[in-house]
Amino acid sequence: MPEALRGAWFSGASCDTPDSMLFLTARGALRVADAGPPTMRRFVTVATVPGGWTLGTAGGAEAPRFALRSPGPDRLDLLEPAAKTRDDRLPGPGAVQSQWRRCPTIPPTMAAPYAEAIDSLVVLESLETACGAGAAVADCLGSLVARLDITGDGGLSVAELARFGRGAAQLAALQSGTPVPSGAADATLAAVRRLVDGLDYDGDGRLSQAELAQDRAALGATPASGGSMATLPPVPGLEMLRGGSPAR
Repeated sequence: MPEALRGAWFSGASCDTPDSMLFLTARGALRVADAGPPTMRRFVTVATVPGGWTLGTAGGAEAPRFALRSPGPDRLDLLEPAAKTRDDRLPGPGAVQSQWRRCPTIPPTMAAPYAEAIDSLVVLESLETACGAGAAVADCLGSLVARLDITGDGGLSVAELARFGRGAAQLAALQSGTPVPSGAADATLAAVRRLVDGLDYDGDGRLSQAELAQDRAALGATPASGGSMATLPPVPGLEMLRGGSPAR
């Protein structure tokens, strides 16, 4: 999605009492409403189509589509075309349309339950770029540390890794339309502690980029070449980085 469309949008009578939130990222959309369950879409393709629309098409058998455009400052039109409508004939019959606005702040009732999932989605998308085919281990892990290092101390603590794990597990649940497994948070924390214990070579309680890269480059290669995020241990939530399902 274009940069100008990303972030939080709201619908309802006013910003004081919105009834829905739509959060857009480069390749995803999370919609939260007072009524009904939240929905999460990861876009397989994003394209510009006639009428000034940006069209995001999600995966799956139904391949749902979101068409978005901004008719003015801090305004967003969302169009959900019928399944059989051609992209060049939007909006088409049976389309569902809605209008959204920017608001100064995100209401805590909407932000708090999904903040970690939203942040994990943004991190995941950045890592998909940094850790794609042909990426160097150093660049990939450098991006991971930079994105997850909340305190800015150059290392990843148990709390920072667990935060991402919880968010990624919730994100996976939102995508599948199922609840987060019972005990997932405790399992994620336990797995992260084992990860830190196993890779924290200097014993400072944090994982540095160098510690994460240790033994994760191809044999005979320098630490800055070869490999990918697929070599990381199976931590709940982190499996999303390599396209799998959260560990249970």
